Amino acid sequence: MTIVRISTALATLGVVFWALIPSVARACFVCFGGEETEWTAAFVSGTVVMLGLPPAIVLGASFAIYRSVKRNESLLAEREASEDQPEG
Repeated sequence: MTIVRISTALATLGVVFWALIPSVARACFVCFGGEETEWTAAFVSGTVVMLGLPPAIVLGASFAIYRSVKRNESLLAEREASEDQPEG
């Protein structure tokens, strides 16, 4: 039973990968009207932006969290230092 499932999964993956080959699909995401059109540059630019956004968002959020933690540590250290000093 598992051999049938494995062979079915492999066959499905083979068909999917075969269909993704541009020459088989006869399609290209940047070939709207030829090589020297504005569409080509627009699609390439959009692809670059979409590839760059997720890392930028993750890095930005990580930096914001890091700065918040450091700010809280600094405030706690100042509070503890002021509590340790004798009054007067």
